[in-house]
Amino acid sequence: MTSRNQSNEGENRNGSSRKHHRNARRRAREIAENSRSRFRHRGRDWRNTCFALVATALCVIVLSSVGTFELLLAIGQFFIVVITILLIVSFFILRRREPDLPRPFRAKFYPFAPALMLVFAVLLLFGYTYGNPYPSLYALGILAVSYPLFRLIKI
Repeated sequence: MTSRNQSNEGENRNGSSRKHHRNARRRAREIAENSRSRFRHRGRDWRNTCFALVATALCVIVLSSVGTFELLLAIGQFFIVVITILLIVSFFILRRREPDLPRPFRAKFYPFAPALMLVFAVLLLFGYTYGNPYPSLYALGILAVSYPLFRLIKI
């Protein structure tokens, strides 16, 4: 009788163990289906990310093969100044187009301080272009090629 009770207890354990494994398998299937549907939904994003990664790698290969570290640094500095100018101009455009948009912070002395920063950034760009004509022309060439490509890919 004890052996029978022990075997019944073993069956109960096995039965509950089977039930637990069934639930675990069902849950694993649900997780797999959810992740597959999320991956299908993000398929276009994955292609964009892959294209951006390949394009960046090609740019790095081309830029690193044409010059020295100093040339790459000079081109990067030129782009930093250009991006600063574009950032300040976009600040003014956003303030004009969306005046009622809630702002998480206030620009002190607006519009004088950002305008002064814009003037200094443009002067810095002119001075940098005058002082480093070769890297500046190289960077302008990169901008001239990349903007039409951006418009072509965006469409």
